[in-house]
Amino acid sequence: MDVLPDILLTVAISLAAGALGALAIRLWERPGGAPMTRPRQSTLFGLAADDEILLAVASLAPNGMIARDDVLAVAEISSIIYGADARPKVTPGGAVQDSIGRRTEFCVGDPRSNPRMAAHLSRYLPGVTFSPPTPPAPPRQAPALASVGASASASSSSASSAAAPEGAANGTAQDATNPSGPMIVPARPPRESRVIAVTVPNGREGRRLRGEKGDGAEKTTREFAGRPGEHEFALLARVAAGPARRPLFILAGQTATANLAAAYYLRSRAEELTTEFSNRPSFCLILRVDAATVYGHELVEREADISAAIVPPTF
Repeated sequence: MDVLPDILLTVAISLAAGALGALAIRLWERPGGAPMTRPRQSTLFGLAADDEILLAVASLAPNGMIARDDVLAVAEISSIIYGADARPKVTPGGAVQDSIGRRTEFCVGDPRSNPRMAAHLSRYLPGVTFSPPTPPAPPRQAPALASVGASASASSSSASSAAAPEGAANGTAQDATNPSGPMIVPARPPRESRVIAVTVPNGREGRRLRGEKGDGAEKTTREFAGRPGEHEFALLARVAAGPARRPLFILAGQTATANLAAAYYLRSRAEELTTEFSNRPSFCLILRVDAATVYGHELVEREADISAAIVPPTF
């Protein structure tokens, strides 16, 4: 994984935020100089001019470094914030001690690398867990190959039988007629990322998951298991929390690339999300990014709407 130390992170974020802020200001004005009307997305993000917006980002212990794609995710979100003439305050998730709902917050990273994300999921999405994939079963030992042939001598036969168990013990097989030939090594299973498991009470808000697995009449569970480079998943949620009802945005991916894809989706589909969820203070989506090693983070689409998993905030 590509990582940047804290000092480089600060420089990268400052440069990216400044450049994106200047671009947003230039795009904000009409050719004649008259300011444009504020976009409807302001209602989605809950941003106001001169606001300080909390951006809690994941860091990699023990060095406090951050993945390159998480830096790019911060830049994507910063462009949203600067577009509303607000200011981002970027802080490692483990260093934030701030109440919920006092100001708009964007929280990025999975619960392993971002303690604040772990707290948010426990409080507002207790049915969502990030767990390691089931370990693959150990490869079966290849059977020992016996030498055949009426003319084989007793000494060669005993040598072959002595060599065979050693190869079998290593999970490999060797041609008995050519002891120095190539070894047959069982193929390794594809590497998997952490699994996002979602458990939703049936009937809540009348929504159900595609491809669900029921565990009785009360709950429904679905798992999203990614394979890095092939397909990865991210959780994108908006929760209206706190007395001021300022939104909390949760962007939790199985990988840093999935985090970036969620930030890109939030920025590029803001108009669509505003239209769809204008009457709903909270929503939660599972996003899928395909072939990131080939196409990057932009090939991202919605996989499921799991808004039913959100526990409404209580005050």
